Amino acid sequence: MDIRSFRPIIYSNHIEEAVAPPFDTISKDQKESLLRSSYNITHVTTLSRGNFGDASKIMRKWMDDGILKKLDKDCIIILEQEFYSMREKMVRIGVISLVSIEEGWEQIRPHENTFRWAVEERKELMKECGCQLEPIFLAVASNSFNNLLRRMIQDSKPDLEFEEPSGVINRSFFIYDIDKIKKIQSVIKNDDAVVADGHHRFQAVKELLQEDKPEGKEKWSSLFAYTTSIYDRGLMISGIHRIVSTKFNFNDVMEKIGRYFTVTVKKSYADENHMAIYKDKFYILDPKDSVNTHLGIAFDDVNESNPRIINDLIFREMLGMSNKTIEENVSFTQDEFFAINAVDNHHAEFAIIMPAWSKDTFINLTRRGHMLPQKSTYFYPKIPSGIAIYCK
Repeated sequence: MDIRSFRPIIYSNHIEEAVAPPFDTISKDQKESLLRSSYNITHVTTLSRGNFGDASKIMRKWMDDGILKKLDKDCIIILEQEFYSMREKMVRIGVISLVSIEEGWEQIRPHENTFRWAVEERKELMKECGCQLEPIFLAVASNSFNNLLRRMIQDSKPDLEFEEPSGVINRSFFIYDIDKIKKIQSVIKNDDAVVADGHHRFQAVKELLQEDKPEGKEKWSSLFAYTTSIYDRGLMISGIHRIVSTKFNFNDVMEKIGRYFTVTVKKSYADENHMAIYKDKFYILDPKDSVNTHLGIAFDDVNESNPRIINDLIFREMLGMSNKTIEENVSFTQDEFFAINAVDNHHAEFAIIMPAWSKDTFINLTRRGHMLPQKSTYFYPKIPSGIAIYCK
């Protein structure tokens, strides 16, 4: 993988008031709160379709007012993220850089299918503002990469530091030294990467490169990305829970579920390896052998088979949903408690709770080139939008 230095656009100060979660993970309440800051990045990343033309105007005004500035030297940004998981301190490290893609698409592998409308939306926004506003999240299968980065920032003070409301502390180190940049490039030059997060933006850039006029192609010949090691202990992978609207009936599912699953009813969902349907209680679903036969799949791991089972068996066959119906009536969240509360407060009919992912399963899956349905994995911590912006 060919990573390259660049001249990022960054916020001049008050970074904690400017950054936000990736656009597609922001709740309605979060968005309202973030937009109270007149220069938060969400003023650009969450524009509604029809208003994308405002993006370049907002960016230009922020540049003119000194809110944003473009660094005068090329660099690679090392990003260190400190957080707690199950009371254990975790520190993940990676780089924000460009990744050359004009002749290297095959080195970057997506693992999830995309929603067409979401790709078109991101394409339109990128084209209007001429920028990649948020880094795509990539993972490489290299231990030496992260070890090198840790040595490189040892005893250094960060150029930027801020804490997210979720408690994640972000520290950015700008690496200008050419020899250090070459070392970072060298350690993963032979590695392939998997798209952990940002599949719609990845596809949008790919299509813009293919569609743009020759004079505009240089703008899209590099991918703006954050890269870390899949083996970093600080890289967490959870499942994404489904929340089903009240237009559908819980009993319609439960009447048919016993044919394909052994169902165990529990009051709590802890350390489970199987998905569960939540409706006042947790209905743990252990697929019978007949599921794989019925769907014509032969997956050895529940992480791999669960998304297909949900989409093809529960949503399409049991509830008669089409792709459009799924988009309109199923919402997604990584927050188990949010999904449960939606049902308890009668905002949803039921929720499907997903188990955490095994990293080994994920690595094996991507190496085989297997594609999952949309919203099958949730990588965290996320990379905050606003740490850096790339405009050619």
